[in-house]
Amino acid sequence: MMNLQCCSSKKLILLLLMALFFIQETTIGNIPVKLIATRVQQLEQSQTPFKPVNLFSISGNQEDEKVSQTVNAFTLLDVNKTGIDALLKEQPDYIRIQLPAKAGLPSLEAVLYKVDISTNGFTLQTDKGIVDQLPNINIHYRGIISGDYTSVVSMSFSKEEIMGILSDARGNFVIGEIESSGRSRYVLYNDKDLIPAVSFGCGTNTSQVVNDYEQNQIQNNLPGIASVKCVNWFYETDYDVFVGKGSLANVNSYMQGVFNQVATLYDNDGISITLQTLFVWTTTDPYTGPSTGDYLDQFGTYRTSFAGDLATLIGYNGGGGVAYVNQLCSSNTSLKMGYSGINSSYNTVPTYSWTVEVITHEDGHLLGSRHTHDCVWNGNNTRIDGCGPQAGYNSGSCAAGPIPVDGTIMSYCHLISAGINFALGFGPQPAALILNNVNNASCLVACSPCPVPAQPTTISGATAFCQATSLTYSITAVAGATSYIWTLPSGWTGTSTTNSISVNTNSSGGTISVAAINSCGTGTARTLAVTGNSAPSQPGNLTGNSSVCAGTSYNYSVATVPGATSYIWSIPAGWSGTSTTNNITLVAGSSAGTISVVAVNGCGNSNARTLSVTITPLPAQPSVISGNTFVCPGTPQTYSVSTVPGVNLTYIWTLPVGWTGTSNGTTITVTPGTGGGTISVAANNTCGQGPVRTLAVSFGALPAKPSAITTSGGAVKVCPGDIKTYSINAVSGATSYTWTAPPGATISNGQGTTSVIVNYGAGFLANDSLKVVANNGCGTGPMRFLKITRNNPVKPGVISGPVYGLCNASNQTYSIPNVSGMVYNWSFNNGTASIVNGQGSNIIVASFTPNFTSASLIVTATNACGTSAQRVLILRATPAVPAQITGSATVCANQQAVPYNTSPVAGATSYTWQGPVGARISDGVVTSTNAKLTTTTTSVTVNFAGTAGNLKVKANNVCGSSGNRILAITFNCREQLPVSTNQMKVSVFPNPASDFMNITFESENKAGYQLVISDVSGKILHLVTGETNEGINEAGLDVSQLPNGIYFMELINNNNRSIHKISIQK
Repeated sequence: MMNLQCCSSKKLILLLLMALFFIQETTIGNIPVKLIATRVQQLEQSQTPFKPVNLFSISGNQEDEKVSQTVNAFTLLDVNKTGIDALLKEQPDYIRIQLPAKAGLPSLEAVLYKVDISTNGFTLQTDKGIVDQLPNINIHYRGIISGDYTSVVSMSFSKEEIMGILSDARGNFVIGEIESSGRSRYVLYNDKDLIPAVSFGCGTNTSQVVNDYEQNQIQNNLPGIASVKCVNWFYETDYDVFVGKGSLANVNSYMQGVFNQVATLYDNDGISITLQTLFVWTTTDPYTGPSTGDYLDQFGTYRTSFAGDLATLIGYNGGGGVAYVNQLCSSNTSLKMGYSGINSSYNTVPTYSWTVEVITHEDGHLLGSRHTHDCVWNGNNTRIDGCGPQAGYNSGSCAAGPIPVDGTIMSYCHLISAGINFALGFGPQPAALILNNVNNASCLVACSPCPVPAQPTTISGATAFCQATSLTYSITAVAGATSYIWTLPSGWTGTSTTNSISVNTNSSGGTISVAAINSCGTGTARTLAVTGNSAPSQPGNLTGNSSVCAGTSYNYSVATVPGATSYIWSIPAGWSGTSTTNNITLVAGSSAGTISVVAVNGCGNSNARTLSVTITPLPAQPSVISGNTFVCPGTPQTYSVSTVPGVNLTYIWTLPVGWTGTSNGTTITVTPGTGGGTISVAANNTCGQGPVRTLAVSFGALPAKPSAITTSGGAVKVCPGDIKTYSINAVSGATSYTWTAPPGATISNGQGTTSVIVNYGAGFLANDSLKVVANNGCGTGPMRFLKITRNNPVKPGVISGPVYGLCNASNQTYSIPNVSGMVYNWSFNNGTASIVNGQGSNIIVASFTPNFTSASLIVTATNACGTSAQRVLILRATPAVPAQITGSATVCANQQAVPYNTSPVAGATSYTWQGPVGARISDGVVTSTNAKLTTTTTSVTVNFAGTAGNLKVKANNVCGSSGNRILAITFNCREQLPVSTNQMKVSVFPNPASDFMNITFESENKAGYQLVISDVSGKILHLVTGETNEGINEAGLDVSQLPNGIYFMELINNNNRSIHKISIQK
């Protein structure tokens, strides 16, 4: 580690003396004077000179569009770069700096004293490692606005950036570089004049009661005004900050300046914090957010350890901050963390005050403070202020607190008109709570004014060497160290003030030591013992086989030789294997020779240790195998060879697949399997198997099953008297074939060959099989079967020919499908029909007598195997039933001339049509006088009356009629019949009636009539139809089912109509 700035002895004594007076705050009137102002007062009272520093002048051009869009009132300043360089070089302890302002705005003068923000040592680290040499110089100051002891000022200077915040009752004045101005232009403004309200949200849950503060309040044990312990902080910036600032030097200057301002606010309330480590991501970081809570969780997961008491991750995203509460000394590393989402500028205008507010606020949570609007304060769980609830953040159910003129650091007053004034610091209660937590934290120690570096890590380099040589030793760089002191053994040479040294040794060893140095002194030394060495002694006996087999792996070794760092092995020609240890595995070649090994170290080689090795040869090839070269299945066989020269020999026999038998001698007895192959034998000794002797053996296996039997000589099916030829393919290895004919059949030719002729006699009465097997010297193979089926006649197929309308018909043709080899016998079951010709064939011609009505035509099939079952066709003299009637099946009552037709029927001479009751049928020439009409045409029209029913048609010839074809007719409406104007004489009596009425009327001729009863609404209740004679006619009407009332009776006859009102009374 290295300190950014080490206090001089004078300054250290002065600060220690000042601390003795920081027992309680002083006041001017009713305004408290905080610690920093008290220090300045004491410096002024002791007439300490403050060096004037003039770095800024009012810029001649006060126009800047972006700044004007961001701040209502501001002053643009030019910076004196020469003055900055002089300040950084001289680094005075006390300065007085002027911050001029344009007309109408306040100019400021600050009196400042220099501070060290890392009194316990500072380490700058990146994702690539610790930075040994800091990239730039940064100096930091704290103080007040001249003459205002209630104000507080913090400023930091480097070549890269000047930044500061000056806070008094008017607000927080920010001095900073305008972004992208190249260190040339600065802006001075009050953050209350920012146009966009800078607002951050804190994601920390702070609703728990401040028990530790309450307890101290109850015990009247509030802490003193200054902490006695120091909190060392670990700050980490994400990659966005590095990209935004552009370099490691810029990030270092910016973050040191920010920390100085944060530490100033804590210091003003008596709380000591230091920046122990700044970790900067210069490549893509592992944090993806997007929320502040996500960043905090990811920080805790990734950063499992850190150099510091508490850790804060700082980035440009998340829109606010979040931290765990009161985590000093927590055993869980991830709980000792916070996240602050900042903006280094807004529209090029630096926003240091809000960056400082975010970080100071979240760090305050880690140190134990809750929000000032939480219901946890005042000793009675009430609020210090009401800024949070007024801004919409209500924490707890206690009464709303007062709205202050200015808010403190842990408040939400920045979200309302009050704002936050850094001059007020944390406020009495949060500050006292944090002080109490720091002073009582067991893991914290007092701030060290100037620590020496830590002890270096282990020294890297050789611990042994051979006589005089050159060596290099090094350590890992020590954080905060500015140089190193090395001490060497007597007689060695070499110097270095860095963490690495090159030396020249003599023959003696000793101790090397190194210690880290900084301006505070020299740290604890790290030592390394080193010794001088000589060449190793000769290895001991070499162990391993001295008689080996070529191609076999063997292990050889010697005992470990003291001081040896490696070994060199030599092996016979043709052998393989390598090693640099005291063990080696070798594969023996075909030649004998010597194995040797020497021990090696940096000082030389030992004498060799050797071992002679010899090669044992493999056995010779056995003699020719004696035994049968042709065998049959299951017949044991013996094979043998002559003895091969050598000792402790065995013989390895290998048999064809499926053979059985074992032996390790010169003779073997085996049982053949199902095939031939190769018998082999080889002699074997401790080095392995010698060359193989083989014998090919052919296998006289049983013949295979013959292939499928094929037939020639006509149909496959047979009958007595048939002669057939049957064949198979030749079977490999067969010497003859045995055929077996079915019962009743004999083999007349070809027995023993692949083709035979079979004669089927009268004794062939049933289906059976023809069989064949193949034979050779080993026996008879599997049998092949062919099923032989008698050609029994089957029932003839369907008879084709005319079936109806055969009245007195002649020369009618009938047929069936022909089957080869069949004779067909045709007959009728009575004498009214006869076969004219074609008997015996599948086609005949028949004729029918005049008195023919019906008969059965019968046919059977016959061959040498017998006669089939009968096929029968019934023939009729009458016509067939007509086909479907076409025409409407749904009509209206009284609908006239509705057309219907059917297809002509073969043999029909006429057709009889019959309709529902009252209907009349016309063929276009004749209209029926009743519901039936016989005509020669297949098309008619129907005049429907009032009754639905069936329309029927049948075909007729001189021999009779067919059955009826029927179409059901339904009514879905009613048509009005045409009525003539002729009056019809009608008599109705009795009227009124109770159960029966008589109707008398006169008809002009014989015709049909309709009698319709309807109610007064026209609904038909009763319909009667009938036929009339010419003259007077009578009809009866049953009205017993009609209820009492008035009805209408309509009588229609010969296009005449008469309507009468009738009455029913019961």
